[in-house]
Amino acid sequence: MIFSGRVQLRSSDRGRAGIGPPGETEIQRLNPGRESRILRVTGWKTLARGSLNLVVEDDVIERLGLRADT
Repeated sequence: MIFSGRVQLRSSDRGRAGIGPPGETEIQRLNPGRESRILRVTGWKTLARGSLNLVVEDDVIERLGLRADT
């Protein structure tokens, strides 16, 4: 699937620290088994710390949701 998006800083943006929910880096720190579960489900060999926040059109989310079970 190919789609366009825009990178948006959030938890790593120093000016926004403490605003909104915790970022993926903090979630991984608080949930030690999360990384191994993500790797097991995805089949990936490694997982980078944190996450990449992309702003996409709503229909991209809908189409990704349809692909979740494939």
